[in-house]
Amino acid sequence: MTNTRERLLAYAVAHRAAIATERMRPELPAGLTNLSNVDLSGANLSGANLRYANLSHADLSGANLIHADLRDANLRYTDLSDTNLRGANLSGANLGHMNLGHMNLSDADLNGANLRYADLRGANLRGANLCDANLSHADLIGANLRDANLRYTDLRGANLCDAKFSYANLGHANVSDANLSDADLNGANLRYADLRGADLRGANLCDANLSHANLSHADLSGANLCGANFSYANLSGANLHYANLNYANLRGAYGLPSVAVIPGLAAAVLAQIEQHPETYDQSFWHCNTKHCAAGWIVTLAGDDAREVEKVLGTANAALLALGLPLSTACPFGTTDNPLPWLRKLTVQG
Repeated sequence: MTNTRERLLAYAVAHRAAIATERMRPELPAGLTNLSNVDLSGANLSGANLRYANLSHADLSGANLIHADLRDANLRYTDLSDTNLRGANLSGANLGHMNLGHMNLSDADLNGANLRYADLRGANLRGANLCDANLSHADLIGANLRDANLRYTDLRGANLCDAKFSYANLGHANVSDANLSDADLNGANLRYADLRGADLRGANLCDANLSHANLSHADLSGANLCGANFSYANLSGANLHYANLNYANLRGAYGLPSVAVIPGLAAAVLAQIEQHPETYDQSFWHCNTKHCAAGWIVTLAGDDAREVEKVLGTANAALLALGLPLSTACPFGTTDNPLPWLRKLTVQG
């Protein structure tokens, strides 16, 4: 095994020298393709061509694999602790069930790689190419995937809680039944993504593109959807309780519950608040006989609005009862004064 290590390190040195002098890069010698169980801990293999190598059960802990070519390599059960894989080419590599927690994989090419059930908690995958990769049931809690390419990626059942996906490309990705609670998806592309049954509670989807996405039965309660594009998205059965839909584009979206518009509802709510101020408190939606402005809108709109409130939350149910789009900016916060807004609605009829 020591001889194998020395031969591989000598090859890596020759390979780097060839790159530096722009000479033809040597191929991995046939005798070095099987590196199973070899101790390569701390080795400098930056830029090395390890394509098709069998590295199963090898020890690569602390190794330098920056920009290494590991395409279609077998890395099952390999020790990669503290390994630097920044910019490495891992397309088609087998990394299923691997412990890759807190690893630096920024700008790595993982196109078509197998990462099923992999532990990637806290990993740095910023700018990585994960197109067509299999990350089903992987653990990516707190991982950094900003600007990553995840088109057509399989993320079914993955744990993506608190992961950072801002401006990542998740177009056509399968994220069904995944946990995305508190994830940051600000500005992310999720066009045509499959998000059926996904947990998006408290997630930040501000300015995200979800056009044509399938969000049926997804939980978006408390999510920030400000400015998000939901055009032609499937929202049937989705939980939007207390989600922020200000300025969201819902053109052509389907599956949302509807509320019968009550003529003169704004005037009735304004009269209730002004004539009976003791029944008004903007600090909570409902409290016994007291309600905030949105709470009074839903209360006076009747049972239909109260049923929608269970799905969309009080503020969104109130907007629908007033005949306003869910994307309407409204003064329903605890420190807002909604009375001038209600007066304006009353004047507008």
